[in-house]
Parts: sequence; C-alpha cells; structure tokens
Amino acid sequence: GGGPPVIFHQILCYDSFKPIFLCGVESLFRQTPRNHSEIWLWVRSQEQETTLKNLVSRLVPDAEEGPAIVYKRLEFDTIFQKTPFHSFYDPKALTRGLPLDPDRYGKHGWQAVYDAVRLAILHKYGGFYMDADHIVTRDASRLPYGFATYSRSAGANNAFYLPKGHEMTYDLMTWFLGNYSGSDWSQGPKAFKRLWEQGGWQGRCGSPSASSCSPHVQEWPPWIIHPVKYKVYMKTMLDPLYDDKAHAESRIADYAFMVHTYSHVSDEPEMEMLKKCTVSHPKDPIGEYARSVVGQQRVRHCPRTVDEMLCDALG
Repeated sequence: GGGPPVIFHQILCYDSFKPIFLCGVESLFRQTPRNHSEIWLWVRSQEQETTLKNLVSRLVPDAEEGPAIVYKRLEFDTIFQKTPFHSFYDPKALTRGLPLDPDRYGKHGWQAVYDAVRLAILHKYGGFYMDADHIVTRDASRLPYGFATYSRSAGANNAFYLPKGHEMTYDLMTWFLGNYSGSDWSQGPKAFKRLWEQGGWQGRCGSPSASSCSPHVQEWPPWIIHPVKYKVYMKTMLDPLYDDKAHAESRIADYAFMVHTYSHVSDEPEMEMLKKCTVSHPKDPIGEYARSVVGQQRVRHCPRTVDEMLCDALG
C-alpha cells in the first residue's frame, strides 16, 4: 500500500450475473486499501452496467469505506488502438458482439478475444488484471510486478500486474498474434511462460539487477494465486467432509494473496454442494458450507456474496 495507486481490472461480460461470480469483486474491495487503488469493472453494454451496479451495491453498501469502483465500457476500437490487435480484429464488430469467423479465429475465438483484450487494457492503462473467479485473501497491491503461474512449469494469465506501456506487455501481444491458434483455449496462459523462458524476458527482466528492464517483473510462485493444484482442487476445496484440509488451509493462510476457484469446472459443483447443505443442515447451511475450504474462504472474505449465493441455492 505504500507505492503508487493501483488500478485493478476485472472483465465482467456475462449474459447473467450469478452471485458466485461476484466474490472476486467483494473480496477485492474488502482487501484493497481505500484511497490507494481503484477497481475498474469492464462490461460490454449499458444493460450489463446497470445490472452489475445493482448487484455490487448490495455487496459493498459501505462504498466510502473502500476503493472507488469504476464501471468501464469494453469498447474494442478504443482499447485495441495502437496495438497489434487493431489490424487483426474488426474492433467495431467485436463491440457489437457479432459472431467470429471460425475459419479465421477458430472455435475458441471469443476466448482468445478476452485473452487479447486483457493485455491491451494493461498496455493502455497499466495495473493489476484478475479474472473474476478469485477469492482475494490479502492486499494484492503489495505484490511486485509479475504474473501468476499454475505450477513451476505452467504459466497463467488469470492474474498479472504490469505498469502502463511496459515492453513485456507489447511483446506478449506480438507473441500472442504470432502464435495464434483459436483452436487452443490455453494459448493465453501459455503466452506468459513461453515468452518468459523462450523470449528472453526471464534474463532481461527477472531480477532487480537486470539493467535492460525497468521496472523488473517477477514470475510469482504458484501458491501466491494457486495454493491448491488444479488436479486436486475439487476434492480438497469442495468437500465439507474431506479430512485432509490442513495443507490447503495453511498454504492459503501463509502464502496466498488470492485463491483461484477454476470457475469453468467448479461453479456448478460448488452451488450443488451449497444446495445439499441447505437440505442436510437447514438451520445452519452456511455453517456446514464453511466446513469446506472454499466455503470457509468465501464466508471470511465475501460474506455478502455468500448470502446472495444461499438465496440462489434456495431458489
């Protein structure tokens, strides 16, 4: 909290805003120092902005107690301007949400768009990008410039922090297009690790003594954002009866700034687990839910979201 102000960016372009998606907003608000940071929530339409504002007002009613929340429109023509993406995409067509040509952009074309736009946003504005499916457990503005990793061998693009106009961001955009494959949903995460190791950035920028890069950037250890490995996440985090939770709990307590919840596989099972808690423990479903590691973290760091999730589970 002692350095320059930090802008946190989240892209929230859902067709419907399920409460579980908003823990990232509430927990970020709770953990981020007031007057030191802003939270920019990116949406695609006025309708999405209105819906999101109503939801967020219930999650952070004491808005003056935390950082400013700013709603930004995802206008691709503006964001992609003066980036390599401007000539690759039709920004006006993207802003209108038109379908992408699968022959040109592949079956994961829109996923690639969102991988690209997060790079362009940080190139243009600088700051800390994070996917919405995180539980923020510490003040992430204390982290050094850098990027998340899933493991020692796998990079990630779900959370990264870079200053405005940094050379590495521009190189990431160039690498992304030069190795574009719309058939590979993981090309965004791969970009960071491959550019870092194969593109020379680890040597150029990976230590305070690196003279060709200022400010320097770090490859964050996996436990900073991913304290629980993907392959054991469902068992370790979602089962209230799982009897070997101490390791996960200590990794989160000792090291994690965020917990990535892998929403593409975990959201529905987690809501099903919460529904079961309402049946098995109708007098205290949240207490039972909090016996799971993920429930414990949500109750602690985004309790208002948990209330909304419970209402959703009860129908």
